[in-house]
Amino acid sequence: MLSFSEVIFGFWQRRVDWWKTADTERRLAAVVVFLASALVWAQPLPGGPRVPALLLMALSLWLVFRYRGADFPRESVWFAYLWGALAAIIALSLIGAPKPSAGIGYAVIALGFAVATLAVGWAATRLPDVGEILRKVLALTFFVFLVDGLFQYAFGYDLIGVPYNQSYYEGRLVGPFPDSIRFSSFLAMLFPFAAWPLRRKYAFVLGLWFLTVWLVLLSGFRSSFVLLLLTSIPIFWFWPKRFLVVVGVGVLIIGALAVGLSKPLTVRAINTYEGTLSVIHAIQSGNEQEADKALDKILTYRWELWRNAVKMGNDHPFLGVGAKQYRHVYAQYSDENDVFHNSDPFHAHHLYFALWAEMGVMGLLWLLAMIVLGVTLFLRSDVTARQKCAPWAIALAAYAFPVQSQPVLLTVQWLPVVWLLLTGFSLSVASHRLTTKDTLNKSAFDWK
Repeated sequence: MLSFSEVIFGFWQRRVDWWKTADTERRLAAVVVFLASALVWAQPLPGGPRVPALLLMALSLWLVFRYRGADFPRESVWFAYLWGALAAIIALSLIGAPKPSAGIGYAVIALGFAVATLAVGWAATRLPDVGEILRKVLALTFFVFLVDGLFQYAFGYDLIGVPYNQSYYEGRLVGPFPDSIRFSSFLAMLFPFAAWPLRRKYAFVLGLWFLTVWLVLLSGFRSSFVLLLLTSIPIFWFWPKRFLVVVGVGVLIIGALAVGLSKPLTVRAINTYEGTLSVIHAIQSGNEQEADKALDKILTYRWELWRNAVKMGNDHPFLGVGAKQYRHVYAQYSDENDVFHNSDPFHAHHLYFALWAEMGVMGLLWLLAMIVLGVTLFLRSDVTARQKCAPWAIALAAYAFPVQSQPVLLTVQWLPVVWLLLTGFSLSVASHRLTTKDTLNKSAFDWK
């Protein structure tokens, strides 16, 4: 049996041998796939996905021009058109906006992702099963983040030195992300990429899920736990009932332990309990103002953010107040008792409310077009393609589930992630049609 070092060396040597024998087109395709995957695994690094995204867009622009006569996968072309449409909507929404400079960069980014979609589609015709390669990279990223979080919990510092007891601002478990909630969100979003191929190994996946639940709960963010439940349901759906009972009992036990050990989660549990009692009392007494305050307490001040987002969209129903303008016009729609009236709300903390507020009905129609295209491609695909695209579809469906607090689309961190999920989904759906110019190179990308 090979040692761990021998396995790593063998893996690396196969990559080197492939690079030496591959032609220029395959090398370029490999670089495109590498940069696309970096939009997720490079998130904890300084600058996050900015540098990989810029390199990917620059290389993609050159490739699409250089191979402009190539036969791009039709799925890539369709998604590229939609990303181009998003760029146009963003640009139009900024006409007359109070601070257009805050949003115009996202129009450029969306246009860049339109070109990158074509470039990755081109790469998928030069390399074997690019969708599966990306899935394996995301699965590996999930395991790295999981180990990092367990290390941080056990030793007080994660693998790159981020402290547990002083992380974020309340002692949350945040892995390699000291200043955001992305750790728990990524664990939840990436779980199906690791678990879906192993879904019949009930004991292993169950243990993996409990470890993930533990870390997500210790992060103190309820929305990430909801996201994890959403990405887990399709995996557990056809499991034997005895395992489902273990899942239910295990969640109750782990949840109780996490509430007792995590101060942020304890505060949120108390707020939820007290807020629920206040809502019931307000409904019984007919006090609408008290009900609003109670809901705001339960939702950690999200209720006012969402209500004011609705007001923005109602005032500007066609194109909203402008992309990335939410924070700049918030004070005009909030009252003086609002927590964020004199501070920065950043964004609406909800995908649909943010699109309605900033891009109006055009933003929502764009999202609807993406959903319709994705569902249509999934339903028209064969069984093999559906199995391959399942992790991508699960992650996208969980992200788009509206009854929760969500990361909004137009952020430097999340827009690249959503793009990669959509691109991986489109390539997995089309995997049965995509062929490589030389099938003898398939072994170079076999990660077994």
